[in-house]
Amino acid sequence: MRTRRIDLLPLPNCHGKTPMVYNGKAIGTSNLPIYAAARWLLDNGAAFPDDIVETYRGETLCMSGNAGELAKWTVEETTHGNPSLVLRHWKAFETLGESSLAAKTAESVSVALPAWEGGS
Repeated sequence: MRTRRIDLLPLPNCHGKTPMVYNGKAIGTSNLPIYAAARWLLDNGAAFPDDIVETYRGETLCMSGNAGELAKWTVEETTHGNPSLVLRHWKAFETLGESSLAAKTAESVSVALPAWEGGS
């Protein structure tokens, strides 16, 4: 079992999808980065299901968990009464013949790395 570090980059406008970086490579953006990162790592052979995924903002650990378990879940916002978040099982888009959406996002994302992450 190994630990996989995902760096979450700051957003210029402080809201929206968070850019994710693994080993200096932009892997996509997500509103739920730990879950999307776990799916990306598994889909791209960068992690095994029993590996630990950790998300960081700078040197601050945000969340961590088992890659295989994290990949199974997502969070959705409910609209009945008071807004709340519900953890539910994640399902790929079977009708499109796609695996994880997170695995496809890295190709369409351009993220400028800050100097402390190896950017210019």
